[in-house]
Amino acid sequence: MAAPRFTTTRLGGLAAAGRVDELQYAVVAPFLDRELGPRHARLFADFETESSDTRAWYAEAAAPPRRAADLSASEAEALRAAAAALLADVAALADRLSAAGPQRAALARALAAATTFPEEDLWCDGDQPIIVNWGFHRRELPAGTPQAILEAGRPRPVAGSPVEPAAASHPLPPPARFAVAGGAWRLGWPAVAGLWLLFAILVSSCYRLLLPACSLADPFGGIGACPAMLGKRDAAAEGARLQAEVRAVELQVAQAQRICAAPGRAAALDPQVEGRLPPDAPRGAVEVSLLWEGHADLDLVVDCPSGGRLWQGSPGLQSCGGRLLHDVNKAGEPLLDHPIEHAAWDTPPPGPYKLEVELYGYNDVPPGTEVPFTVRVRRGAEVKAFDGRVKGERTTVTAASLDF
Repeated sequence: MAAPRFTTTRLGGLAAAGRVDELQYAVVAPFLDRELGPRHARLFADFETESSDTRAWYAEAAAPPRRAADLSASEAEALRAAAAALLADVAALADRLSAAGPQRAALARALAAATTFPEEDLWCDGDQPIIVNWGFHRRELPAGTPQAILEAGRPRPVAGSPVEPAAASHPLPPPARFAVAGGAWRLGWPAVAGLWLLFAILVSSCYRLLLPACSLADPFGGIGACPAMLGKRDAAAEGARLQAEVRAVELQVAQAQRICAAPGRAAALDPQVEGRLPPDAPRGAVEVSLLWEGHADLDLVVDCPSGGRLWQGSPGLQSCGGRLLHDVNKAGEPLLDHPIEHAAWDTPPPGPYKLEVELYGYNDVPPGTEVPFTVRVRRGAEVKAFDGRVKGERTTVTAASLDF
């Protein structure tokens, strides 16, 4: 790992402040780094999901990060003030994105949720605040549950004074015990009769269950031997049992796959792309992304080996086995300052592909302006970038030709 691990936490007792699938470090951190600066991006620690409720946390730090709880009172107060100022900037950015329209709604929700965290999960690297378990808060315990009763009865320290033990003027009553006579434990006759009755029931149950399994006939004629019982277990019943077992195994496999696919350290993802993609963007083994700056309307066009074409005019935004993200910076819709168009394939058909960029419209950009762009192609962990420029409405240029 490039960044060292500094702690591991469990999500038990925590509830997500937003959608868990939107709380992705690979999306939040690069976006904050570009929009607000590195200090805001470093506010949120990176994480790796180790199990369904366990996360390992990582941070680039000059020294091992320290808990706020381990600092002096003045240091902790200064750290919390610094964290509050950074979080206020992030919250304000989330509000601006939310007001910009539905295209940025998912990212706005992720940033707003990220500003929530348990109070004890604040760390620092020098004067840099670092938060773990961001996007989660302590789950409220319903009144009357055992956990809530324990929490309510737990002594709370008072500022400036140690926690005093409970007063001894009201000692707890001793636990109830059986009566003792003559130095030995004894039970009354009702209890003895009850135990004998329980014993008789157990013996009867064993009798009813074990005799058929041992192929012994019931001497009282109540139960047949094993062959009679086995005859009742026809193939349909056995098939139903096997199907139930298969369904149980399939459920376990599906749960394991969800755990493995939980958001963690997206080492194979392209950080230049992740900060711009909404959580609902298509993903795959091969991805092509068109990035540019400003309000011009550029379109990604992919010519496939079969002669087909994947572009904004494709039915359902699908063609050649690939899927395309919805169009951005369309006239009459909210305009993005850092737009992206994105296509993905799980298994692209082999052969040559041509990646093109069309300048569909300028919107509020002065006509005739040359618009620079970058097309980034990710295959697994390998990323290639192709830079280019396009000028003039309805003009199409070739960004790259390559084989998938």
